[in-house]
Amino acid sequence: MVESSGYIKARKKLAVFTAILLIIQSGLRHVGVGSDTYNYFCHFEEDIRLSWSMIFQNFIDVYQLGVGKDAGYAVFEKLFSIMSSDYQVYLVFVAALFFCPLMYLIYNNTKRLEDIWLSVIMYFALFYHFFSVTGIRQTIATSFCLIAYNCILKRKLIPFLVAILCGALIHKTAFIFLPFYWIANMKSVNKVLLVAMVLFPVMCVMGYQFTKQLALLSGSENYIGYADEGSRGAYNLILFYFLVAFVVFWKYRKNYDFKEAHSGIFNAVSMGLILLPLSFNSPNLVRLAQYYSIFVLMFMGYINEPSNKFPRIPVLILLITALMYKIISAGDEYAFFWETNSFMTY
Repeated sequence: MVESSGYIKARKKLAVFTAILLIIQSGLRHVGVGSDTYNYFCHFEEDIRLSWSMIFQNFIDVYQLGVGKDAGYAVFEKLFSIMSSDYQVYLVFVAALFFCPLMYLIYNNTKRLEDIWLSVIMYFALFYHFFSVTGIRQTIATSFCLIAYNCILKRKLIPFLVAILCGALIHKTAFIFLPFYWIANMKSVNKVLLVAMVLFPVMCVMGYQFTKQLALLSGSENYIGYADEGSRGAYNLILFYFLVAFVVFWKYRKNYDFKEAHSGIFNAVSMGLILLPLSFNSPNLVRLAQYYSIFVLMFMGYINEPSNKFPRIPVLILLITALMYKIISAGDEYAFFWETNSFMTY
């Protein structure tokens, strides 16, 4: 498909408009929306009142004495407080920090106007609960990883490492994205997928031991607690992830040129397949996979790519119906910060 200049501008405008809507929806949410928005509010109010000497002392306590975790987040909050001490402004800033690189990624890896909205539908079905209304620290860390991905494409190792370090100071789990610098540009996409398919059942069986080792390396008792939690996994996410991944890998099974041209996206989805079984040990550990699984959003556009031998329309109808059902059945309640709904208890 050859894009005219007018069509390119229309896609850019749609991507920008969509990013603005997502930023408004996430950034202007009521403090009671999401499982930990209020907890982060208390954290923010406390940290911005700390002196810089206390902030740096906390940094030393965490990284030298092993007391506490992710001291970079307090530094991030303190730096932001130079511009504003308003928590609502902070939420808008965090939303912009995440959705701008995400929409840039979607725009650069899709071809059609409708591809952007197809990706957004999938986002709301699979990732909304985490990135839009909760998980602020990892949302920031993921934004740095999305920025790091652009460094991978440009083969800029030092900026990549800086971006990963910034993300890891906010949330240690960002280090899981570090190996991707060498994996992303592997052109043997099928081999990477094969390795992922082999490792998936292995991780289902050995996930506890792997998680335990990661927890010990992190030095955080919180992550050790996740390893020992042993509760149910994120089955809905894994089901939809597998479904979309299977459809795309099957559709392009013989289209080697397309897979090589988009090797970073395909390899990221394969990496997500390796890490998703960790959630069987604890739903909290799905956050390790989300640095990679977020790339599956681009697959909706790949499904929408016309093909003479692929039933594109029926498959899209089935997927959109399933995704919309998941969104509607979630029954999420939402309010803007100026609303005082009775359900907002925190």
